[in-house]
Amino acid sequence: MDISIEDTNCALIVHLSGRIDAYTSQELRDRLSSQVDAGHYRLVLDLDGVDYLSSAGIRVLLALKGKVDERDGDIKLACVQAYPLGVLKISGLLTFFSVHETVEEATASFPAVEDVDKEIQVETHQTSIGAFGFVKGDSKPSEIRVTGSNLDFLYARCSKESIISESLPNIKYSLGIGALGEKADDYINRLGELMIIGGTVVWVPTDGTNIPDYLIPKEDVQEVKVHTPFNIILDGVFNEVARFEASNREGASIRDIYQNLFELSRRRIDGFRGVLGLVMRADVGSVFGAGIKRSPIVENAPENAELITHQDNIKDWLNFQVEPEHENTTALVVGVGLEPDSDFETSLLQSIFYIPPKTSRSRLFSISNQGRSKRRDRAILHNHAAIFKFLPEAHSGYRVENEIANVIKNGEFVGMEHLMDNSIFKKGIMGLSYVQKIAHEFQRRQT
Repeated sequence: MDISIEDTNCALIVHLSGRIDAYTSQELRDRLSSQVDAGHYRLVLDLDGVDYLSSAGIRVLLALKGKVDERDGDIKLACVQAYPLGVLKISGLLTFFSVHETVEEATASFPAVEDVDKEIQVETHQTSIGAFGFVKGDSKPSEIRVTGSNLDFLYARCSKESIISESLPNIKYSLGIGALGEKADDYINRLGELMIIGGTVVWVPTDGTNIPDYLIPKEDVQEVKVHTPFNIILDGVFNEVARFEASNREGASIRDIYQNLFELSRRRIDGFRGVLGLVMRADVGSVFGAGIKRSPIVENAPENAELITHQDNIKDWLNFQVEPEHENTTALVVGVGLEPDSDFETSLLQSIFYIPPKTSRSRLFSISNQGRSKRRDRAILHNHAAIFKFLPEAHSGYRVENEIANVIKNGEFVGMEHLMDNSIFKKGIMGLSYVQKIAHEFQRRQT
């Protein structure tokens, strides 16, 4: 059998010639499976030169069809000759495959994902760490909603009364501390690092196992709630979608990615207020993570009444990775960053980030930058990541939510991390929210 492959902007066209039987079907399976594994989920099989098709070949086609269907792709058949067409008919497979008279017709039948992406205007910028490409998104002002108390978490003074319970359909992207469960006694002693991305909940219970758990809701069920003493909720308004690719093959730190985004935003975005919300699907270089070991409830509060991050408490409360982990994986990230030139009130920023009492913001950033260059490491960041085994992107466009959905649907979950700023990413597609409003809700919510 002869197999030649043509990669177009819309689909991968596979020209076949010869017999598809028990002998040649294995070669066909191996060639096409490798293309699907490389991220090609839209295939047109040109069968103009195929004069024979057996059940062995049909099994290969069905297996490949199932594989691309899982990734929101499809296989189209074109130029099918009389005998193979008869085999497809008697096998009842014409309900599974769409058959077209020409390759051009089959290619045109795909939704024009890449064609639409070609028509959008991409603004590109080359920086010291790599290339950024920006596409305009929603012009609506974006907002962050903070529920609960950051200080209740940091001083481990949470209680059943301080928990805010919110139905999952009300939150699409968030990061904070929380748990799942029906009754307070089921979750109050398990509060841990938590994130919601694309409606999927990922969290690390503080039950001593350090094993992340997750829930992917299939329907908008109001009865299932997330319980949290502190949660940062992004409203899902992406003012721009950006692509980043590091110039160094090892990647760039998330700290440097944010810093360059801040510098570009100050130059490009009118009215930028210095707070950036980020949702990202990324190829990971390596991850440095952290996480709390115990539930931050009042019964567990440090005896010295200091922060859980105090030098005398930190070893008992926090896990830190000293060696890089999750190399060459895929990550879904939800985060928020603050730069020192922000014009938000300090009280609102304190609802998200810890700013020591009686410490001016200029002094805070000065302390954090001692011994560092003037223009680097100036941002304060808070990021959580769900980690999956490496999964190629479904498409090359700027549909960040589609890429996130693809990972959630088809990725193999590995773990979750509170990202340290030196975590490394090779490339990513990002939804960016140039935050214009921060709303802080203290009261308990039952929805």
